[in-house]
Amino acid sequence: MRKLVLACTVATFTLIGCDEDTQTTSVERGSDQLIYSFPTQAQNYVATSSPVFLRFSSPVINDNFSDQITFERVTSSGTQPVSFSASLSDDRKTLILTPDQRLAHSAQYRVAADDLHSASRQMSFPEDGIRFVTRVATQGPLIERIGPLPEGVNKDFGVLNLIPDGSNFPLTNLASLRMQFNEALDPETLRYGDSISLLDGENQLVAAELLVKGQNLTIDPDDDLQPGMEYTLSLSESIRSSLGGTLDPGKFAEFRFTPLEAGGRTEVPLQVVGHGDSRFSNLSGRLLNSVNLASPLLGPDNPAFMGPDMGPQGDQPITDDIFADLANVVRFSDVTPLRVRKDALVTGTDVDVKVAGVNTSGLNSGTVSVRFLSDANGFMIPNPYSSSSSAPKNVILFVDMALNTEETVANAALGQQLLNVPLVGTVELTEGVLAIDALAMIEPEVLGVDIASGLVSFRLQGYENSQLGPETQVVDATPPQLKSWVPGNEVDKYRPGDPLVLYFDRPLKRRSVNNALSLQDDLGSLDFSFDVDGSAIIIRPDEPLVHGRNITLQANGLEGLNDVAAMGFNETFRLAETDSSSLQTQSPLVLTSLPGYPCAKTGEAAPQHQGRCAGGQASDDLIPVLPHAADRPVIVRFSQNMDPETLIAGDTVQLQERVNGDWQNVQGWQLDVSPRQITMTPVSPWVEGREYRYRLVSDESGNDNFIQSEGGLPLQTKILTPGLRDFSETTRGGPTMENYFVGGPRALRILSPLRNLPTADVNSDLTLNSAEPRPHPGPDGTLELLRNSARLDVVEGTVESNLMDDGNVGCPVGSECPDKKFIHLTGMLDADISPDVINQGVDDRIQVNIHPAILYTTDLEVHVTINDTPVLIPPQLCGFPLLGIILCDIPSKLISPAALVGRNQMFPTGPMSMRMRFAGEDRDQPFDAFISTDPDTQELQIELSLDVHLDAPYLAIDIDLADLDHNLRSFPIDDLKLKGPINFLDDGRMQIALSNLEPINLDIAVEGKILKGLGDIITGSPDTDLTIAIPPGQLSLNYITPFTKQ
Repeated sequence: MRKLVLACTVATFTLIGCDEDTQTTSVERGSDQLIYSFPTQAQNYVATSSPVFLRFSSPVINDNFSDQITFERVTSSGTQPVSFSASLSDDRKTLILTPDQRLAHSAQYRVAADDLHSASRQMSFPEDGIRFVTRVATQGPLIERIGPLPEGVNKDFGVLNLIPDGSNFPLTNLASLRMQFNEALDPETLRYGDSISLLDGENQLVAAELLVKGQNLTIDPDDDLQPGMEYTLSLSESIRSSLGGTLDPGKFAEFRFTPLEAGGRTEVPLQVVGHGDSRFSNLSGRLLNSVNLASPLLGPDNPAFMGPDMGPQGDQPITDDIFADLANVVRFSDVTPLRVRKDALVTGTDVDVKVAGVNTSGLNSGTVSVRFLSDANGFMIPNPYSSSSSAPKNVILFVDMALNTEETVANAALGQQLLNVPLVGTVELTEGVLAIDALAMIEPEVLGVDIASGLVSFRLQGYENSQLGPETQVVDATPPQLKSWVPGNEVDKYRPGDPLVLYFDRPLKRRSVNNALSLQDDLGSLDFSFDVDGSAIIIRPDEPLVHGRNITLQANGLEGLNDVAAMGFNETFRLAETDSSSLQTQSPLVLTSLPGYPCAKTGEAAPQHQGRCAGGQASDDLIPVLPHAADRPVIVRFSQNMDPETLIAGDTVQLQERVNGDWQNVQGWQLDVSPRQITMTPVSPWVEGREYRYRLVSDESGNDNFIQSEGGLPLQTKILTPGLRDFSETTRGGPTMENYFVGGPRALRILSPLRNLPTADVNSDLTLNSAEPRPHPGPDGTLELLRNSARLDVVEGTVESNLMDDGNVGCPVGSECPDKKFIHLTGMLDADISPDVINQGVDDRIQVNIHPAILYTTDLEVHVTINDTPVLIPPQLCGFPLLGIILCDIPSKLISPAALVGRNQMFPTGPMSMRMRFAGEDRDQPFDAFISTDPDTQELQIELSLDVHLDAPYLAIDIDLADLDHNLRSFPIDDLKLKGPINFLDDGRMQIALSNLEPINLDIAVEGKILKGLGDIITGSPDTDLTIAIPPGQLSLNYITPFTKQ
């Protein structure tokens, strides 16, 4: 029974049950045996990127493990094998199993061994193997974001565990209370002293910090709990999950406990050191005191090293001693509590961030800091696999940590908190000297678009001579310093609905934030919610901020973990000016639709295509039906803030699947609405090969309800016309927009949604109103090209016509108007970044798939002069009345086209669109971009080539007496080459600045007749050719990645 109890002690933080048949391990003393594993027996919240490490007491002599190791996923219907590779380290005592693919979320796995041998005998291994459960997902299908529930919970959302709970792990006066839930928490519903509280024996609220992130929660009392006093932990049903679930608190509605007296030693100094003469962990085979971050975006090798002389150059910063409190080992002889004090600091070497591990980004982290956000609670337990006296005790340490970096940009890109990280290791207490070797897997977010994984290999050791170590922990009196903030100096890249973010250099005491913030504009105070992620404060206004108003954000009274106050923050900024009344002049547009294409379609959908954009040409490309990754939601983004009341799941926003040939509503999905985006997430992954579609309902659908902007205008879905669209139709809606797709395999690429910011068309009404920014002269007096704009002009000498003799953009021919030759762009893109390197060792390019979307432009004026050369009136027209004049009555018998219609003519283009085309021979693939390092500047750059259809549906060649038309419908711009640098903003976002490498020539053709053909006798054919061009470098496309905190 003793082995059963110990195995179940480890299982206190899992849902894996313990029973005598499956968990008891009989091990002969002194036999060759398993003595450690990571993950350990019955561990949950295991990272899906985690390898499995098995440590044996003797070298393993086997070389082929395919028959000796069983690695499988355990489901209710059976088991599924996991393919893996195996390797040995540390003189063959550590066996490492690396899955070929990431493990599934919220899934149970089993590792078993049979016929593993040392030189003298067969290795012992738990009869039923080692079982563990992976963590729930933070994004993707809902089923993967929900963990299994413990028995007795009657709702879908409940508490998995409390650590310690006084049963499996002793609950002493050293304890902080950690809880895990089966779904991620909604932090706004966690209010200490209200929805969650810890009361002492006198029914008073215990002063404590409340930390919340994902499915983890920590209550960290300011002072040690009082031994012998009864405390009450209470959770209410007002707590919600991020998916909207209502908590069933179960026994934690009112959980009473009485802490034990830990006794023992306090403030035991521990050093971050090597292992004797070895620089490598005997548990993992990796460099000791290191973490190597790997992700598709970062690549596989981004190490940081901690402790003296442990890095490759031995030049990393020295980490101060860490102080631990150790309970009385006599009183707690089986399971011995220990604690590492809050605000402990571990520092590491810098990380030079490279894209996919090969292209230098120019982003260096500087010194990396890992600071304990709360008291870390640990437990030394008897070895769960062996009762041999030679088998080391195991240790489990639960840590809440904050990551920060020295450099500003990296701090915003990588800084965050990670809660309830379990470090699992071995512990030895030799002649009073404590030594801990431990492993942990962390999965930090990177740049707001990627999730990295990092194996932490760690060793802490006490001083052999207690007099050599420091007596007490040195109090750090440094206040938190603000490093960057949103919007900061990038106000032009901020839009209503975006969050405000403050990035500090060290974590903040969450409690100090509660009453420290204020937000107001010119009209008064603004309501908001906030969250704290380690050193970052994320402020979310209840209503989107308003353009043209002064916004003041203040933060006073903030404190670090060391209770030292930060300097007050008081900043006023003003969002870009615009004319709010123009919200009534242009309907909202769909800028990206993933998967699919952002236009209403015409024609019947087929298995391979879904018709063409409605109103386009019969020769337009058929839009393909493409696979959509099984674990990705549907994402649609709009040009304006939308009215959330009109975005109704199952009504104005529909999600359907084809079952037995019929379209049926998908059963179980969630619609998330933000000001300019909707996200449709299914309960289960999309079924590979199954047909799906989503429908966005507008005002011409016949539906009672339809999607509208916050200005009340319908969603514009039909953007093209085969004829002429009147300017009054800018507020038109359109038919239902449908997009079809098929379920595909899981995503291997990193999705990065990109926004075209800044843009002078601030409110995206496709016209530049008087309040919006204009180009300014540069140092040489030439007007500078604004980002997301283009400069156009008529190419001299290209006008070929009997009707027109010259042209100009922006003002009459012969006039100068350099400020009126620009169009300004509105758009977004969805980019998939590949983890693979092309031409490795040559130019090390990273492939990026760009999903085609539509760019919209402001209007432009095209001016022409009409031919004023007189011609002799033909006799056959002598008596013809024209504009009230009998032609033969003209004394000279001469007339010019200009005399008939006027010399100067102007044609407004109205809003235009640039439809990006799919690539490939069959136009059925995203187009490619490539990231590389500029050999001259050593900076990141990106280049691409794409094909575009330009449309000017509002453009009318309107000349008296003439019936003329133009060719700017599905006008092809082929092989448009763009290139530019990638850099980083202080708030951690990447900025991509593209420009055209070659001229973009719009060869405009005007055709038609004058006087139904009679005028041709006078002027000749009115057919006209002219070229309007965008010179090289005069098309600017500026994209930015999402905020690192949302």
